[in-house]
Amino acid sequence: MLALSLVLAFSSKSPQYLAVGGLLIGCLEGHVWRGVEGVKPIKKTMPCQILGLGKLQGTWIAFGVEKGEPNEALYFSGDHGADVYFSGTATFPRPVKSVSASNPTYVSALASFLRLHGVKTRPRLTQAVSVDLDGDGTQEVILTGQSRDDLLTNPQGAKTGDYSVVLLRALRGGKVVTIPMLFDHPTRLDQLAYEDRMLAIADLDGDEAMELVVKSSYYEGMSGSLFRYRRGRLAKLVEMGDGV
Repeated sequence: MLALSLVLAFSSKSPQYLAVGGLLIGCLEGHVWRGVEGVKPIKKTMPCQILGLGKLQGTWIAFGVEKGEPNEALYFSGDHGADVYFSGTATFPRPVKSVSASNPTYVSALASFLRLHGVKTRPRLTQAVSVDLDGDGTQEVILTGQSRDDLLTNPQGAKTGDYSVVLLRALRGGKVVTIPMLFDHPTRLDQLAYEDRMLAIADLDGDEAMELVVKSSYYEGMSGSLFRYRRGRLAKLVEMGDGV
């Protein structure tokens, strides 16, 4: 409780930073998201929430913000993992529910998306969740799929048919639409394979819409993005990457 109280006190007076794996990807000031390109290193402790899919995973203390190497991207200082960290106060106004990755409707949706983009590899769902993102009473579904588990182990390049994707299934104008948030499909074997993942769903800015934090990783690099779905529209709010 003490750590959460510190988060509340800190976040009410300061810009609030969002990080994926320690890498700062965005800054919330008031109710406005902006990139972190103009942020300077910070030497003060910042209590953070660790966010998951519709739930708080824990709390953590950052010892400031520092530049990393070799590209001088900004990172929270301290021993962190691959989690989503937020120096503000996130809430979880509606539940996020797991759906079977073998659900035939969603496997078929992934298969249709892959065919549309010329990917002939079999559909392979690794995660499916449902949540009412914007509070309109209609459930959205987020699907994650990838061709194989070991996408990041080969620095020499991708294999034939590799793909990784995070899709949003939503009702728009009375019809179900499938919207890609992340989609990577190397077209040459000398290109790196990417692994795209959904990491967190929460209301970060107090507007009752639940934002989505996603991550795209490659061999020795990654990027994080924040999305909002509201009134039938998916918008990318901030994004940042770092790697060699």
